[in-house]
Amino acid sequence: MFAFVAGPTIFSLALGVESFGVFIDNFLTKSLFTGAAGEDQWPQWWSIFYWAVWFSWAPVAALFLGKISCGYTVREFLRVNLLYPALFASIWIVIFSGTALYYQAHTGIDLYALLNDRGVENVLYELFRQLPFSGLWIPLLLFIAYISYVTAADSQTDAIGNLCTRGLTADSDLNAGITMKVTWGVIVGIVAWVMVSFVGIDGVKMLSNLGGLPALFIVLIATGSLWVWLKNPEQLNRVPKLTSNKRDS
Repeated sequence: MFAFVAGPTIFSLALGVESFGVFIDNFLTKSLFTGAAGEDQWPQWWSIFYWAVWFSWAPVAALFLGKISCGYTVREFLRVNLLYPALFASIWIVIFSGTALYYQAHTGIDLYALLNDRGVENVLYELFRQLPFSGLWIPLLLFIAYISYVTAADSQTDAIGNLCTRGLTADSDLNAGITMKVTWGVIVGIVAWVMVSFVGIDGVKMLSNLGGLPALFIVLIATGSLWVWLKNPEQLNRVPKLTSNKRDS
């Protein structure tokens, strides 16, 4: 809200409307673009990389979302976990991309050169330096980013810990315990630190591709199971409840 009000509000709104039209017009073309004819490496560098990231996150994220969504309807689940986040992301992109493009085109600040020379995080810092009260908002920005990362890491380690804990039942709180979460948090943190520090973004992409390939088959199987259940909802009533002496993983 601050960036929207203090930044180029009219420009961001106008650019957002125009960009939405371009997005709708090119949705299928860009979604199926592989770059094979012109030997364009962009899809391999980014589109396929993002697909792999989503696939590698999907199984564990689905476990966590399923855990916190018990008791809600499918409509409520889709609205809160699909519609609202997509809407928020669209608004966020309109505001910050519009602000960045405005300052790049209408001021003497070269954010593109800064992106190439010093990285994307410095672009965000420089962008906020152009807004009022930057000394207050940049620390707040770091705090929000930290909370977002911790929240995501906590949910993922919780889901992974549940997979590695015996005796959890649907009637329990499905809590793996702090020890298991800390263990997996340390493991994931060390791996991420090593890859980012010594290998860079290419190493992160490699890990995502390695994790995304097997997760692809898990997602396909889960999707098929969901389709069967939706066609035969009466089967849900025949699924036996898990008990602590029957579940071994």
